[in-house]
Amino acid sequence: MKEGFFVNETHSFYTCGMRLTERDIGDAPKDEYIERVPFSNVTYDFGRLYGSPTYGERTLTYTLEFLCFDKKTAQNKILNLKKRLKWDGRKKLYDDLFPDYYFEVREPSVSVTENHGVYNIKVIFKASPEMRSIVPFTFPGIGVIPDVSADNVTFPDVDKDGKVDVFDASLILAAYGKLSTGQPSGLDEAQEKAADANMDGMIDSLDAALVQAFYSQISIGNYLGTKEGWIKFLNDLKSKRDEVI
Repeated sequence: MKEGFFVNETHSFYTCGMRLTERDIGDAPKDEYIERVPFSNVTYDFGRLYGSPTYGERTLTYTLEFLCFDKKTAQNKILNLKKRLKWDGRKKLYDDLFPDYYFEVREPSVSVTENHGVYNIKVIFKASPEMRSIVPFTFPGIGVIPDVSADNVTFPDVDKDGKVDVFDASLILAAYGKLSTGQPSGLDEAQEKAADANMDGMIDSLDAALVQAFYSQISIGNYLGTKEGWIKFLNDLKSKRDEVI
């Protein structure tokens, strides 16, 4: 399937070309502070002293797969994934299964197995207990646009296929990667304008995240996948952002 996860400017399928074969979204384990009361058969949950229950990190496990018979090509593919999955602290992870939420994850462990050219990569993240809602969004630049209308908005259909989807987000990420190393974006003038989704004058990972969020909302029926739907999406973001400023 073309589903996967998006973290650290990387989508498991659209950036790395790896198919998701299995995912396991674990529950956050409840912290247990149960002790036996001395000289009795009574046990007591000392967690009550803290009021509401507390929870530990949840585990997110993804199994990715790709087919390759050239060892060097497979090696480079795996090393590229591992490089992209290294960071300090926590990053936001968006799972295509939960379009309205994200997880805050630490750098994962990555293990690889191979059988007759079929490579399986197991990626295990440790995440904060909460699934966090992506609404309200807090994208910089959205709140400072005076009015969002058909006159000042470009539909972010970067690949010019008439719709906005993860392919457009992937093109934005690719362009951002080139620009950040001093190379041309690889896009024409119209595509560059479309790729600047938040209209802040630059192309970066924030634009890709915004497009990915719009596509997720389209997929669950919250917005039409049209320019009008895009305008409504941006205006809703502005409104929700203004509510929390």
